[in-house]
Amino acid sequence: EYTSAQLSTTRGPTPELIIGDSGSGDLDCPSALAFDEDGDLWVAASDSDELLGYSQTQLASSGTPVPSVVLSDDGAGQLASPAGLAFDAAGDLWVSNAAAGTLVAYSPDQLTSSGAPAPALSLADDGSGSLNSPHQIAFDTSGDLWVASSGTNQLLAYSPEALASSGSPTASIVVSDDGSGSLDEPSGVAFDPSGDLWVTSPDSESLLEYTPGELSTTGAPSATVVTGTATELSGPYGIAISGAST
Repeated sequence: EYTSAQLSTTRGPTPELIIGDSGSGDLDCPSALAFDEDGDLWVAASDSDELLGYSQTQLASSGTPVPSVVLSDDGAGQLASPAGLAFDAAGDLWVSNAAAGTLVAYSPDQLTSSGAPAPALSLADDGSGSLNSPHQIAFDTSGDLWVASSGTNQLLAYSPEALASSGSPTASIVVSDDGSGSLDEPSGVAFDPSGDLWVTSPDSESLLEYTPGELSTTGAPSATVVTGTATELSGPYGIAISGAST
């Protein structure tokens, strides 16, 4: 954890807090983070195929705490290399699974104790191949779930209706690269307060910004691109927007 003061200047600060593995091997290749409404931190542990929950108390100081909740795959192989996490308005935790090529959701009740529950909802590709190696995910203000589909160099949006039941829905909007190669294996997605969608593209070493208008329909719009040549942006993976739009 870095404080806001530590992030206000360009330098190499020592982290304010460091949370390490408890010795169980659960915290193995953490790939995504999300806070729930109670302030607990959820972590996608990609190599152990688990979701880990840490309470506020466990996050108060550096250490190697045992996660308060550990969710494992139910044996169906749907929790496979989890790469993205996002909570919806109902408190369901949505997870993108890069290896399985699925999106799954766990209800609030399923997040209260450790176990291997079957996801409350599971979405698979519609046969088009668009949902391929999904990485980070984010909800917009309309409740649409946006997915960085790393395997197809696309951004996919699923409507609330598509998220209401398990199945293989077709994405309501598909955003593709504009031909410049900037949208190359997208991995991170986050919305800023203006509704613009920011995307990390590690292979092109770029940050891409799409306006709400550019996200309103399927197509290949030209994003505003920040490249790594002038910004020391090397292989950007995850992204988060603060309240100050940074």
